[in-house]
Amino acid sequence: MTDLPIAERWFRSERVTDAITLLVEDHLDVFFESNVWHVRGRDRDLVVDTGNGIGDLRGELAPLAEGRPIVAVATHDHFDHIGGMHAFEERWCHAADADGLRAPEGLALLRRDYRPGLGV
Repeated sequence: MTDLPIAERWFRSERVTDAITLLVEDHLDVFFESNVWHVRGRDRDLVVDTGNGIGDLRGELAPLAEGRPIVAVATHDHFDHIGGMHAFEERWCHAADADGLRAPEGLALLRRDYRPGLGV
């Protein structure tokens, strides 16, 4: 047994408008944080960036999507934006970032293990 706190939910969400919700991986060092945006559509929804891929993003989005398919779009190929892309059938990115999605850079758990200039 551990004395460490365990979070009930990985993501914190904030409704921005009726159609837009911001999700944040609330239990990470700020270095690893990124914004995950859910945009509700008529026939399908959009998730812009998918975070680190640690929590269950699809499960978190399910109540927001209300059964509509979700298309995942990556703004760029940094680990904290593409980590959850694997969970979606339809994935989009700019052609310049496609190789980064096909063969992502490995995830390290310490800041010092990342190349200089890659974050805070």
